[in-house]
Formats: sequence, structure tokens, C-alpha cells
Amino acid sequence: MLRRFLIFIMGIALLIGSGSLSPVVRAEGQLKPITVQVNGVAVSMTAKPYITQSVTMVPFRAIFEALSLKVEWDKSKQTVSGSNAWSRMELKVGSLAAKVNGNQIRMQTPAEIKDGAVYVPLRFIGEETGNRVTWNAAARNIDIRTGNTIKGRVYTADGVGSMSGKHIQLLQRQGDKLLDIAEVLTGPNGDFRFDGLEIGSDYFIEGNWTEDSDIVTCAFRFRVSGNCARLGVVDRQATVRVLSPDGDPMIDNELNFTVSENDTLISYLGQQQNEYITNLLQDGHTYTISAQLPPAWSERFAVPAPYTFTYHAGEKVKHEFILSTLLDAPVIGRVTDDTGKPLARFRVLISLESDSSNRESVISGQDGSFSLRGLEAGHAYLLYVDVNVPFAARGKNPAIGDLIPPLAQKFTYDGTTLDLGNVKLNRIQMIGKVVNGEGKPQFGIPVLQDAKGKDVGNVVFTKSGYVAVGGMNEGETYTWKVYIGDFTLTKEVTKVTKGSWKAYTFVYKPGLEEHTFTGD
Repeated sequence: MLRRFLIFIMGIALLIGSGSLSPVVRAEGQLKPITVQVNGVAVSMTAKPYITQSVTMVPFRAIFEALSLKVEWDKSKQTVSGSNAWSRMELKVGSLAAKVNGNQIRMQTPAEIKDGAVYVPLRFIGEETGNRVTWNAAARNIDIRTGNTIKGRVYTADGVGSMSGKHIQLLQRQGDKLLDIAEVLTGPNGDFRFDGLEIGSDYFIEGNWTEDSDIVTCAFRFRVSGNCARLGVVDRQATVRVLSPDGDPMIDNELNFTVSENDTLISYLGQQQNEYITNLLQDGHTYTISAQLPPAWSERFAVPAPYTFTYHAGEKVKHEFILSTLLDAPVIGRVTDDTGKPLARFRVLISLESDSSNRESVISGQDGSFSLRGLEAGHAYLLYVDVNVPFAARGKNPAIGDLIPPLAQKFTYDGTTLDLGNVKLNRIQMIGKVVNGEGKPQFGIPVLQDAKGKDVGNVVFTKSGYVAVGGMNEGETYTWKVYIGDFTLTKEVTKVTKGSWKAYTFVYKPGLEEHTFTGD
């Protein structure tokens, strides 16, 4: 027995002496170097990554730049930071405390300097910038993929304390609607997290309207701009918002709310994203809040009824204005230029032919469309388009290519749906100068007629002695008449003291020279 034991010991010694066990030691020392990829692209590093306390450390500059972060190194403070349009983080060498999008976060391992290079914990950097980090132990490879997560924290009004148990909603903008995507409760440190976001989409984060509407709404475009990582609360005397007929919050920067007391306008509500607030109310006073819909909505929705209430100190007034869809308009049309291009935000006016001084107006939409309601069957109407002529308003000379007001369009409404088609706004094609016998600028009223003596095209005049015309076809004959004289202008009518017509007949072609009309 003893003899067998001695033989075993001698065998072990021979193995050790011959180096037969050395390959095990060399394999451990010859592990593959750690590699990092971001969205499938290898990250080139001037210094080698390493593992400490089960945390992979990498050179900060290489990983920050690979994640599209602008790199900053403050040698005196020993801090590294990276930032872009939607994220910012700061780490201090030797400290477990990091600041991410304004929030203090504790790390497992601090940034450190090794062999002259600053190293940072890779997983922390990757995940805190909203990415997915995967470690392949066999290949010793770390794969970072663009994530779809956003994280944040809710703070007290002073910005110091955190607020747990708050109902936080994520809304995604679809046109002028905000769709409810998800809702979470904040954790013990006020933390919240949302997953499944889409790159480039517009989102809003806010407190639930019923429980936590005092949380200030925040907007961002995912992985493009903003992050909403810090939310705060604010006291509000009154808050209102608008809901679609389906109950979705609505948003438009041209939506306004007025506050009136005893039929007197006293203020406007301040906009905070899709909510409107005021802190100017007085105890015991009765107020009325009224909505002013943006032009884009006025063709789709009826104006909601005003909201009247009596304010009592300490109350938090909340009200939702719910829109209702308008019935189809009986008369529709579209404002375009001479090429058929839609013209948005032009004022379309309508009046009875028998009373042109009393005009109602609507605003053309983004596609140039407009709708007219409230017309009475059997009546004749005149339709105008209000063109803000810049040269007339500013006392400047007209220019070729400027838009010109069209002639009034007459139609009779028979009670059925009527499509007026394109209401075309032409551009200035010719310019005329109007002077008196001494060559001084004179006021004149222009008219353009075709070869048959029919009024055609569009004309405009200014007080500075200029007239302009548009809407002509090349190669056709026209007569341009200008009545030159002394006029008295009032709001309702133009009175002629004395004057005479001056005419100019021509065949139109582009580039005709300016013509001068000379009075007696």
C-alpha cells in the first residue's frame, strides 16, 4: 500500500516537472481581448478594456463617441461628461455618484484612471443612455443596441425632494391628438420608466389628469431632442385642456383661452404644452373661460361652450373642453395661386350681394380648403379673399410676382352642397404708374377688360401713385383703364370729386415695361 502511494506522488512530481499542467495556466492568461460593438459596428479603442469587480471598464472617449456623445474632460475636477441633443451624463473619477440628465445616480464601480487613460463602467454608460447592453461571455464581446427606453424622476416643487406614488402618463403625438400609450406609478425615489418608444416620434409625459395634474407636462422627440428626465410640480389655481370627440387630449399652439369677468376680458391662460393655466384669480370672483379654436380646427369642430365658475381661495379648478364635430359644410372651396398651389391661412369673406358691408370670414386650411356655413337657400352671395398686399400696407412700390386680390366671386346658394372649386389668386404681371399733369403721383382706380369689353383679371391700386394688374393670358388683347381724379375715401364708399378715364390697349406678353397713366 505504501509502495503504491509513493509511486502516485512520484508521478505527480514528474507531471509538474515536465510542464504538463502549464497549458492550463497559459490558457487563463491568454483570454481573448474584450471587444465592443455599437449597433453592429466595432468600437476602436486605443486602450484595452478590462474587468474589475465583475464590471467591464472601457476608455471613456471611445465609448462616448461611439454613442454619439460629445466628449468633455475637465482635468482639474477630474470629471468626464458626454452630451447630445437628448442626453447628458457626468462622472467623476473615484466617485460612485454620477449625474444623468440632471438626476443623481449611484454606480457599482467608479470611473478610474489606469495607465494614463480614464476608464468608465460600460454597462452603466450604455444603459443610462437608453441602450440595450448584452455580454457574450464565450466571445468576450459586449453588444450595444439602440434602445427604446426613457427614464426619469419626479421632484417636489423646490426641485430637491422626490415624489413617489405619482401617476405618470406617456402620450404619443399623432397630428393634433395625444394618444395615451402607458401609465406608471413612480417608485420610492420618484423614478419612472417607459419602454417601447419609437425613434423620432413626439411624446409627452404628464401627470394623470385626475390624480396628479399638478405635474408639469414635458415634451420630447425620442432620441432626437429632449428627454423629460426631470419632472416637477407647480401650484395652479385653474387648469383647462381640450379633448377630441373621442376623448383624446388635443394640442395646437394657436389654441387660446380667454378669461373674462362681467363680460370684460381680463387675461389669457398661459400654455404649458397641451394644458392652459392661470394663477391670477381672486377669491369670490366669478370668471368665464372661453376657447378660441385655431384655424385648423375651426373647419372641423364647433367652438365649445364657455366655462363659468366662482373661484374660492385654495381651490384647484380643472375643466375639460370637449370638441364636437361639425356637420358637413354646404359650401366648400379652395384658395390657390395661379399655378394651383394651395394657399393656407388666407381669410375668405362672404356677404349677401344685397349687403356687402356685412361680411363673415373663415381661414383657409393647410391645403387651402375653406368651408362656409349658415347660408340661406335662394340668396345670392359675394365671396372675397383678403390678400395682405405688402406694398400697399408699407407704402412701397408693387413688384412683379406679388399676389394680387381676386375679383369678388358671385354665386347663388340653392340649399344643396356647392363646391366652388379653386378660388385663384393671381400674381402681378404688369405695373402702371399714375401721375397728374405735372408728373406728380396721383390716385387712380384701375379696371382690366378683355377684347370684348368684359372685366377680367385682377387689379390693385395704392395711394403712392401705382396700379398693378394680373390674371392675363399671353398673346391676348387687353384694355387697361384707370380712373384718375380726386377721391374722398371713407369706410363705406369712395366719393369722386372730379376725374377722367385713361386707357391703354396692348397685347400681353411677359416682361412688358411699366406704363404711365397721366391725368388731365
